[in-house]
Formats: sequence, C-alpha cells, structure tokens
Amino acid sequence: MTVDLETSIDSAWRSFRQVLAEALDGLSEGESLRVALNPGEAVDDAVPGAEVCREAASFVVAVPSNRALPPSFRVSRVGLRHLRRLGLTRGSRGGLTYGASYPISHVDQAASVAVSALRVAFRLVHPAFLTSEDFTWETGSRPPLVTTAAHETELAVKPVNRDDLDRLVDEALTPMIRHVPVRDSDGDIPFRAGSCVVFVRTNDESPVILVFAEMVVAIRDLDAAVRELDVLNRQISGVKFSLHDDRIVASVELPALPFVGEHLRVLVASMCEVISSNDGLAARRVSGRTFLGGEEPDADEGDESEPREEIHPVMLRLLQLDAERPGSVRPKDAAKLCAYDSDLLVELIRWNEEQEIAWREARDEAMAAHDYDEADACEGERAHAQRTVRILRKALRFVLL
Repeated sequence: MTVDLETSIDSAWRSFRQVLAEALDGLSEGESLRVALNPGEAVDDAVPGAEVCREAASFVVAVPSNRALPPSFRVSRVGLRHLRRLGLTRGSRGGLTYGASYPISHVDQAASVAVSALRVAFRLVHPAFLTSEDFTWETGSRPPLVTTAAHETELAVKPVNRDDLDRLVDEALTPMIRHVPVRDSDGDIPFRAGSCVVFVRTNDESPVILVFAEMVVAIRDLDAAVRELDVLNRQISGVKFSLHDDRIVASVELPALPFVGEHLRVLVASMCEVISSNDGLAARRVSGRTFLGGEEPDADEGDESEPREEIHPVMLRLLQLDAERPGSVRPKDAAKLCAYDSDLLVELIRWNEEQEIAWREARDEAMAAHDYDEADACEGERAHAQRTVRILRKALRFVLL
C-alpha cells in the first residue's frame, strides 16, 4: 500500500491559497503583504517569497529574481520558465524581481500565481514552511498531529535498536498520512507522489534512515543516463543520484542518533517533490520510463536520417571526475585516461570545441530573446567546455613533447 502524499500536500496548498486570497481581498490601496520561506534563523540575504501590493485598481505580484537570491536559493532554468509561463516578467536586465499586475476583480488569480511561483518555481514543499508578518494561515496549513506520541518525536530521541527506530519512524510519519504507515514485503514504507514512489527504510547495521526512489527505470540509453546523472548531481543539492543497472536511483541518508521526527517528515516531503518534478524529463532524456509511468517515447523514433550524437566513454569519465570534484582533473590525468593516445585527445578536443560553439550560439539566442537567466546558464556550459579544451590541449602537449 502506498500513501498518496501528493494529495495531502495539494490540500494544504489549496487551503493556503484560499486564505491568501481572503487576505488580498482585505487590502486597501497602497497596502501590501509578503509571504516568504521561513529559514529558521535570521539571515541577511533574500529568501524565496512573494509580495502582493494593492495599487489603484490592480494587484501587483512580485517574486525575487536570481539577481536578488543567494546561490543556495536560486531558481532553476525550469523554474524560470514556469515564472514566465505564469506571465511574470522582469522589467529590465538585472532587475531584482519578476512581476505582473491583475485587476482587483481577479484576486483569486493573483493568489494562484503567487502560490504557483512559491510551489513550482521556488520548489517549496509545503506552506507550513512559509512565514508572514501580514497574515496568518494556521488552520489547515500543516497536517495535524494525530497522537501525543507523534508530537513527542519532535524532541531528539535516541533509539535503542531497530524496532525502537521503526516505532519512532511510524509515529513521525503518521501525521503526514493520518494513519499508521503500512510497510511492504521488504519492510519499507512507500509514499506515492505523482509518477514516483519514495521509500523509507531502516536497517539493523546502523541507526540511519534511507529515503530513496527509483526515479527512472528500464533505461535504454546508458550513455545519456551518465550525462543525466552529471546534470542532476550538479543542479540538485542534498540528494545523491546514481546508476544501478538500467535504473537511476535517488537517495538520501538521515542519521537517526538522535532521531527527530520533523527532520524525517521534511526529508520525505522534499524527496517526493524533487522526484515527481524531475522524473518525467529525465526519463525522456535517457529513453526510459518513470517508476509508475508507461514507456516514454524514443526521441529518435521516426527520424532515422538524423544520427544520434554519442559521447566517447573517455569523455564521460572525464565529465564524471570533474563533476565529483570540479576543477580537479589535471592535464596529466586526462592524458592517462586517454591511454596517452594523441589521436583520441585530438578527437576529444574537437568535440569540446563543437560544444563550446553550440553553447555560445544558445547563449546568443537567449540574449536576443532577453532571456538573461537562460543566457547565464548557457555561458556557464560554454565556459566549462572552453576549460576542458585547455586541459586537453595541455594533455596533448604532455603526450607529444
């Protein structure tokens, strides 16, 4: 039996949206309200959030751009596209906010846009992690605790053995699903979120809780899967993505000595959000399918005239090493990986030069379309290809001279 955590989270966001709309409806001209991520402690930097101002006969919704946010909170390219799909635009290059105006008769639309930006673009898991000095939404914002025992798990507890840890895990997760979790034949607790299932597992060897999911299965393009791992591990912090046979597995280990129930709930909710937001696109890129989904269409089907670009296995290893420790690959390391083959080094140099050209063109196209965040991302990829060319040329010199 799987728990549909997505339904519980959707319900919480719906309740929050209704309360937000009521609060907006009560604003007078010139007044505003702001809601933002509660970081848990005082911070100097901006945090993800939304501000809505009543100006004349309009509501103006504004959210921070990556120019205003610190690196740990910056919006992904997918998130930026979502903001633009919502109709939020940045007034000028280098602007600190994305914004849009709505007639005061469209208060529900203004509230919906703010909530969608918070949930999808900023990837905030639950409205319980938000705070505001302008209004409250206590009722229905957080799943209620079911038992006194569940509340006690908020304190740090040291489990004495696995059975004790299993009990604490059950009590901690009960408030999320409103009943005692049901374990599968392997002893895992499954949580369904969209097309994925996130599992919670304990073990006899150590007081560690494993939260994991088979994000993509039945992969047919393993080379693409290696590239996808590089992208996922660079773009998503806190989660380890690895390749197991024909599956991409996402996992996080939570130390449970001591055990804190709130930590586990936040981790499970975050994993469900991360996996359900990324598994479909990843499945298409690697010619696989999501855990609960059907077969993904092959991007190359019906177009046999266009050959599929494949990356050399040695280049894959170089990319993996660099992703693990950025900047750690030296020219002599590259030469060794190429078995001191000058022809192979020349081939890899040419391939990276082509990558640099492609990313430069993509950057210029984004600049022409005034998509400056996309242009910044493309410039980062172009610069990486350029650095790789320099390393490979030095490696070639090392081999030949």
